[in-house]
Amino acid sequence: MRKAIYSIFIAVMIFATVFSSSVKNEAFADVSDNAVIVMKGEITDSGFSVKVNLVRNDGISAMVIELVYDDEALTLIGIEQGTTLSSLQCITTNTETDKGYSIRPFKFNYSGDKNDYSTGNLFTLNFKANKNAEDGTYKVSLEYERDKSVNYYENGEVTTRNLSIDSVEVKIKGSKPSEIATVTEEHRFSDATLLIISVSAFAVATAVAVILLITRKRKRWEKI
Repeated sequence: MRKAIYSIFIAVMIFATVFSSSVKNEAFADVSDNAVIVMKGEITDSGFSVKVNLVRNDGISAMVIELVYDDEALTLIGIEQGTTLSSLQCITTNTETDKGYSIRPFKFNYSGDKNDYSTGNLFTLNFKANKNAEDGTYKVSLEYERDKSVNYYENGEVTTRNLSIDSVEVKIKGSKPSEIATVTEEHRFSDATLLIISVSAFAVATAVAVILLITRKRKRWEKI
């Protein structure tokens, strides 16, 4: 009886593993060509900072991204460039005006003649909350044009890839940041990925239920 229970459990788990693997390949097929950018915020003495980190990079030769935030509540006061994508030339929107870093729209333009595969900190953004900022939660994000703004070389040809970009939400209270958190991009986890989790959980639950049922029947047989 014990061998039968083990056989049922193993069969169910093998099915779950095979199914999950096939669905997983489909789930990540649409993001296999992506670069991933994660944004992490921190409250500082003068306001708050946002580190923009490139955590996955299969090769980038050019990229244009735009910084988006509510300038009625927040002001960009400075940028610290990181070392990631250092082989590419990086040009930002001109800050040599009376508006300084707060000029809008504000863009980062990377360009080069070969792929850069580095990962790490792209840049750090420094913000302050405006004196007249209403209490509430405000989002700081980066935007780009899909299938256009990010390029790389493949077999000597320029092609495009897309980005997965997290954002940051900061809570302002009394014209000061009180909380800050990273918001993960929703489509990072597709329906197929959720299906993997559901099927795996169902398979384990089924195996356990079958084992308990057989065990209970066995006990009844022993009593008779």
